[in-house]
Amino acid sequence: MNELTNKHLVCFRLDKNHYAIPLDHVDRVLRMVAIARVPDAPKWMMGVIDLQGMVIPVLDLRKRFNLPEQPVHPDNRMIVLKQKEKLYAITADEVTQVAEISQMQSNHAHDMMDKNIPLLDVLRHDSHLIMVLDPKKIVGQGFIT
Repeated sequence: MNELTNKHLVCFRLDKNHYAIPLDHVDRVLRMVAIARVPDAPKWMMGVIDLQGMVIPVLDLRKRFNLPEQPVHPDNRMIVLKQKEKLYAITADEVTQVAEISQMQSNHAHDMMDKNIPLLDVLRHDSHLIMVLDPKKIVGQGFIT
């Protein structure tokens, strides 16, 4: 049985691709804010933000997924994720909806993919595919310990 059954997803867009994160991993969605650069950070780490007194790392999924670079726009969003009681943010061009898995059709493509690819599933919704990301595999090894 798919571990995504009867769950909700936060759906978002990067470039022309549609992605989702299980809602139980999402802390909140923010408008883009100023990001402080971190010296010698991985290329896909944009920097850190101050979120109510907490320093939160911000990951650039465009760079992480080798998508074309695009300047950060004030209308972009940050999705703050929680993992092991720690928070980090990922960038998104747009957050499109919160959807229930039962509204979508699973393609079970993840069963055929390399286990290192950060996908839980690939779902069909309307006329497009939504890649459901595994929050535990988005970050590099040792990044969130």
